[in-house]
Amino acid sequence: MLAGTAPPRTWAFTAGPDRLLTPTEVTWVRANAPIVDELAVGPLTGDRVVVLIGLALGVVGLALLGSVVRTRLTASGSDQQSPPEPEPPLTDHEYVLKLLAENGGRIKQAEIVESVDWSKAKVSRVVADLEAEREITKLRLGRENLICRPGSEPAASRSKDE
Repeated sequence: MLAGTAPPRTWAFTAGPDRLLTPTEVTWVRANAPIVDELAVGPLTGDRVVVLIGLALGVVGLALLGSVVRTRLTASGSDQQSPPEPEPPLTDHEYVLKLLAENGGRIKQAEIVESVDWSKAKVSRVVADLEAEREITKLRLGRENLICRPGSEPAASRSKDE
Protein backbone atom coordinates (compact mmCIF):
# COMPACT_ATOMS: atom_id res chain seq x y z
CA MET A 1 0.00 0.00 0.00
CA LEU A 2 1.27 3.46 -0.77
CA ALA A 3 2.29 5.66 2.08
CA GLY A 4 -0.17 8.42 2.95
CA THR A 5 -3.26 6.77 1.54
CA ALA A 6 -6.20 5.70 3.58
CA PRO A 7 -6.98 2.03 3.86
CA PRO A 8 -9.63 0.95 1.37
CA ARG A 9 -13.19 0.57 2.52
CA THR A 10 -14.19 -3.00 2.98
CA TRP A 11 -17.52 -4.27 1.92
CA ALA A 12 -18.76 -7.73 2.70
CA PHE A 13 -19.81 -9.54 -0.43
CA THR A 14 -21.07 -13.07 -0.44
CA ALA A 15 -21.14 -15.06 -3.58
CA GLY A 16 -21.54 -18.73 -4.19
CA PRO A 17 -23.16 -21.23 -6.47
CA ASP A 18 -26.62 -19.95 -5.56
CA ARG A 19 -25.75 -16.22 -5.60
CA LEU A 20 -23.54 -14.27 -7.98
CA LEU A 21 -22.29 -10.70 -7.55
CA THR A 22 -24.48 -8.05 -9.08
CA PRO A 23 -23.02 -5.74 -11.72
CA THR A 24 -22.95 -2.91 -9.15
CA GLU A 25 -20.98 -5.04 -6.70
CA VAL A 26 -18.50 -6.07 -9.41
CA THR A 27 -17.99 -2.41 -10.37
CA TRP A 28 -17.38 -1.44 -6.73
CA VAL A 29 -14.78 -4.21 -6.27
CA ARG A 30 -12.95 -3.16 -9.42
CA ALA A 31 -12.93 0.50 -8.39
CA ASN A 32 -11.88 -0.07 -4.79
CA ALA A 33 -9.45 -2.99 -5.10
CA PRO A 34 -6.20 -2.14 -3.37
CA ILE A 35 -3.18 -1.57 -5.62
CA VAL A 36 -0.24 -3.61 -4.37
CA ASP A 37 3.08 -1.94 -4.91
CA GLU A 38 5.20 -4.78 -3.57
CA LEU A 39 6.77 -7.69 -5.36
CA ALA A 40 4.50 -10.69 -5.56
CA VAL A 41 7.36 -12.89 -4.34
CA GLY A 42 8.21 -10.73 -1.41
CA PRO A 43 11.53 -9.33 -0.32
CA LEU A 44 14.71 -11.33 -0.79
CA THR A 45 15.51 -12.38 2.75
CA GLY A 46 18.52 -14.29 4.08
CA ASP A 47 16.57 -17.53 4.21
CA ARG A 48 15.58 -17.23 0.57
CA VAL A 49 19.18 -16.49 -0.46
CA VAL A 50 20.34 -19.64 1.33
CA VAL A 51 17.68 -21.71 -0.45
CA LEU A 52 18.62 -20.28 -3.86
CA ILE A 53 22.32 -20.96 -3.29
CA GLY A 54 21.48 -24.50 -2.16
CA LEU A 55 19.42 -25.10 -5.32
CA ALA A 56 22.21 -23.77 -7.52
CA LEU A 57 24.79 -25.99 -5.82
CA GLY A 58 22.48 -29.00 -6.17
CA VAL A 59 22.08 -28.45 -9.91
CA VAL A 60 25.84 -28.08 -10.37
CA GLY A 61 26.46 -31.21 -8.27
CA LEU A 62 24.01 -33.28 -10.33
CA ALA A 63 25.64 -32.09 -13.55
CA LEU A 64 29.09 -33.11 -12.28
CA LEU A 65 27.82 -36.48 -11.09
CA GLY A 66 26.26 -37.17 -14.47
CA SER A 67 29.51 -36.27 -16.19
CA VAL A 68 31.52 -38.62 -13.95
CA VAL A 69 29.09 -41.50 -14.46
CA ARG A 70 29.09 -41.02 -18.24
CA THR A 71 32.91 -40.92 -18.30
CA ARG A 72 33.18 -44.14 -16.27
CA LEU A 73 30.62 -45.94 -18.40
CA THR A 74 32.40 -44.90 -21.58
CA ALA A 75 35.80 -45.91 -20.20
CA SER A 76 34.61 -49.31 -18.95
CA GLY A 77 32.85 -49.99 -22.23
CA SER A 78 36.01 -49.36 -24.27
CA ASP A 79 38.06 -51.82 -22.16
CA GLN A 80 35.77 -54.70 -22.98
CA GLN A 81 36.03 -56.48 -26.28
CA SER A 82 33.00 -56.25 -28.46
CA PRO A 83 31.29 -59.58 -29.02
CA PRO A 84 32.20 -61.27 -32.28
CA GLU A 85 29.82 -60.61 -35.11
CA PRO A 86 27.52 -63.55 -35.75
CA GLU A 87 28.23 -65.58 -38.84
CA PRO A 88 25.81 -64.97 -41.68
CA PRO A 89 23.25 -67.74 -42.06
CA LEU A 90 24.19 -70.56 -44.40
CA THR A 91 22.29 -71.23 -47.58
CA ASP A 92 20.65 -74.63 -47.94
CA HIS A 93 23.43 -75.78 -50.28
CA GLU A 94 26.14 -74.59 -47.87
CA TYR A 95 24.42 -76.33 -44.98
CA VAL A 96 24.39 -79.68 -46.80
CA LEU A 97 28.07 -79.24 -47.71
CA LYS A 98 28.83 -78.45 -44.06
CA LEU A 99 27.08 -81.66 -42.97
CA LEU A 100 29.17 -83.57 -45.49
CA ALA A 101 32.38 -82.04 -44.14
CA GLU A 102 31.39 -82.88 -40.54
CA ASN A 103 30.76 -86.52 -41.53
CA GLY A 104 34.00 -87.23 -43.35
CA GLY A 105 32.72 -86.37 -46.83
CA ARG A 106 29.94 -89.01 -46.85
CA ILE A 107 26.41 -89.02 -45.46
CA LYS A 108 23.20 -90.85 -46.27
CA GLN A 109 20.40 -88.68 -47.62
CA ALA A 110 18.07 -89.97 -44.88
CA GLU A 111 20.54 -88.67 -42.25
CA ILE A 112 20.42 -85.22 -43.87
CA VAL A 113 16.62 -85.28 -43.62
CA GLU A 114 16.86 -86.23 -39.92
CA SER A 115 19.40 -83.51 -39.08
CA VAL A 116 17.55 -80.61 -40.75
CA ASP A 117 13.99 -79.38 -40.46
CA TRP A 118 13.26 -79.81 -44.15
CA SER A 119 10.97 -82.15 -46.03
CA LYS A 120 12.35 -85.12 -47.96
CA ALA A 121 11.40 -83.35 -51.19
CA LYS A 122 13.42 -80.25 -50.30
CA VAL A 123 16.47 -82.32 -49.39
CA SER A 124 16.13 -84.15 -52.73
CA ARG A 125 15.99 -80.81 -54.61
CA VAL A 126 19.05 -79.43 -52.79
CA VAL A 127 20.99 -82.67 -53.41
CA ALA A 128 19.98 -82.61 -57.10
CA ASP A 129 21.16 -78.99 -57.41
CA LEU A 130 24.50 -79.80 -55.79
CA GLU A 131 24.91 -82.85 -58.04
CA ALA A 132 24.18 -80.72 -61.12
CA GLU A 133 26.85 -78.24 -59.95
CA ARG A 134 29.24 -81.19 -59.45
CA GLU A 135 29.70 -80.29 -55.79
CA ILE A 136 28.64 -83.81 -54.73
CA THR A 137 28.05 -87.24 -56.12
CA LYS A 138 24.96 -89.28 -55.33
CA LEU A 139 25.29 -93.05 -55.18
CA ARG A 140 22.31 -95.37 -55.04
CA LEU A 141 22.71 -98.05 -52.32
CA GLY A 142 19.66 -100.28 -52.49
CA ARG A 143 16.79 -98.01 -51.42
CA GLU A 144 19.06 -95.27 -50.01
CA ASN A 145 21.23 -92.57 -51.48
CA LEU A 146 24.77 -91.99 -50.28
CA ILE A 147 25.86 -88.38 -50.74
CA CYS A 148 29.61 -87.90 -51.13
CA ARG A 149 32.06 -85.11 -51.81
CA PRO A 150 34.03 -85.75 -55.01
CA GLY A 151 36.93 -88.01 -54.11
CA SER A 152 35.25 -89.35 -50.96
CA GLU A 153 33.25 -92.05 -52.72
CA PRO A 154 33.72 -95.65 -51.58
CA ALA A 155 36.42 -97.49 -53.54
CA ALA A 156 33.93 -100.09 -54.77
CA SER A 157 31.88 -97.38 -56.51
CA ARG A 158 34.74 -96.04 -58.62
CA SER A 159 35.43 -97.24 -62.10
CA LYS A 160 38.65 -99.14 -62.88
CA ASP A 161 39.94 -96.16 -64.87
CA GLU A 162 40.05 -93.87 -61.79
